[in-house]
Amino acid sequence: HGELQMPQDDGAGKPLGTLGEPDRGEKDTPRLSPDGQYVAIGRSVDGNADLWLIETARGVPRRITFDTVPEARPVWSPDGTQLLFSSYLRGKNDLYVMSIVGAATGTLLLDTATGKAPYDWSVDGRLILYDESDGGLSALPLRGDKKPLALSTRGGGPARFSPDGRWVAYTSAEAGTSEVYVQSFPRPGTKTRISTTGGRWPEWGRDGHELFYLTPDDQLMAVSLTVS
Repeated sequence: HGELQMPQDDGAGKPLGTLGEPDRGEKDTPRLSPDGQYVAIGRSVDGNADLWLIETARGVPRRITFDTVPEARPVWSPDGTQLLFSSYLRGKNDLYVMSIVGAATGTLLLDTATGKAPYDWSVDGRLILYDESDGGLSALPLRGDKKPLALSTRGGGPARFSPDGRWVAYTSAEAGTSEVYVQSFPRPGTKTRISTTGGRWPEWGRDGHELFYLTPDDQLMAVSLTVS
């Protein structure tokens, strides 16, 4: 029935509660803000996908994009003042960024020949993580020459920087099935497969020593990591 649940991080997987009223509208990629006060989410109303913010304290939703083209996959900036997202404004999914306060529309961040999906923003604010429709996973520096750094050409899928910025967790079908991998960053010299029977949507724990992911049958898994 479309409720957002807030599980507590005690290892037992018990729901802490629900966020707002049941919502039968199509929803995509909920992301909790760094301060925990909001959830950014892609939400479709009357066939049009936009970005919405939901207050965690009251469960009140607020629409923040108003274009007639799809906007989706919100990603928070480290300071919680901006959102990175994809928009179909130019006939394909490009990367945009916008302030959550006072902005009427987003600012184009990256326009390439292929469609793109944003996945993460590094803790130091210097890099964003995204993939392209041809399967390539890249990191885009927001300073300097802003030249994308290719991380994988074999299917990046949903991906996340580790809290210390030294690793990237991502989803790839390079082994024949969708699995979760952890790869060193920025040099892709060390790669470890984490899931064994299928996995997707990896998410780091706050201390960088735990990784969560979904199995093909939508079970939420947690893996303890020893990082060296």
